[in-house]
Amino acid sequence: MNLLLDFRNWADAFSVDQLLETYCLVNGSSHGGSSSSVGGVPTNSFSPHWKRFQILMSDQFEQFLHEVSQENLRVVDGMKLASEEMLVNVGEMYADLLTRHRDAMSKVDLLENQKTLVQAKYETCLQENDVLHAQIVSKS
Repeated sequence: MNLLLDFRNWADAFSVDQLLETYCLVNGSSHGGSSSSVGGVPTNSFSPHWKRFQILMSDQFEQFLHEVSQENLRVVDGMKLASEEMLVNVGEMYADLLTRHRDAMSKVDLLENQKTLVQAKYETCLQENDVLHAQIVSKS
């Protein structure tokens, strides 16, 4: 991004008035003064500014814009890649959670089946206890 720094250094070297006057020279207008001057300053005194402005606006500025565009594209591509990676990670986490949920539900079903079996055995034991108690009472 050297051109970006060059552009900023170049722009910082001029006051707002100088940049405005240079802009007016480029566009063939003025913001005061006669046709041979811009802002009351003779146009020939702007030749260094004009040359720098022309250079910047030609190849260097086009290169600068191209580099900025390329950098923007790299940033966008990086963001797309990061988004895709995040989606893959979220998908993998969701699949893992779904698997864990299914495993947990299978364990819950197994525990409910075991609970039903234990309840059945308990009821059987209560019935056997009642029968034994009745036999003991009848023998005494």
